[in-house]
Amino acid sequence: VTCGPASLMMAMAALERGSVPDPDEELRIWREATTIFMTSGHGGCGPRGLALAAHRRGFRARICVSEDGPLFLDTVRSPTKKLVLERVQAMMLRETIEAGIETEVVRTTPADLERALAEGWIPLLLVSSYRFNAEKAPHWVVVTAIEEQFILVHDPDMDKDLLKSDVDCTHVPIPRSAFTSMTRFGRSRLQAVVYIAKGETA
Repeated sequence: VTCGPASLMMAMAALERGSVPDPDEELRIWREATTIFMTSGHGGCGPRGLALAAHRRGFRARICVSEDGPLFLDTVRSPTKKLVLERVQAMMLRETIEAGIETEVVRTTPADLERALAEGWIPLLLVSSYRFNAEKAPHWVVVTAIEEQFILVHDPDMDKDLLKSDVDCTHVPIPRSAFTSMTRFGRSRLQAVVYIAKGETA
């Protein structure tokens, strides 16, 4: 469930010399950014939580999501759990507004990612993890480059059961032809990207 924090730490390390990811910081960011687990259903981090965690650490952040309002509601069945997800995300929405973090409701294309990289932003991209670990769950990766036929990403999931090595998780190629299907999650076909860049004083 800490793929989001791990991705954020990779982005921060790339942007700020001397920034070294560590397990304590990974868990600290997860506690800040999680949408909350309750036995089952989504317990990873949403785009607003990750953007806020980056902002608190002196980085700039902006968010692109394909839909407005609370996210991941279709990952839980209990009305009570849905209410908790809604409440947590409403809190995060208020905090992003107070922090001045820009949120745009729009679908993202590979061209958008390429343009952001050229401008100094590092995209954290929400994908379906099925291609990476054969599980249909939301999963955060870091976009490292855009090529003519592939989008290259760092995958934070070092899955020992699949005999993955660090090389297997570095600059993983995603075919452009698979971008649309891989970056839409759930019944609402949610798409989300968090862009991270150096802060004004970072």
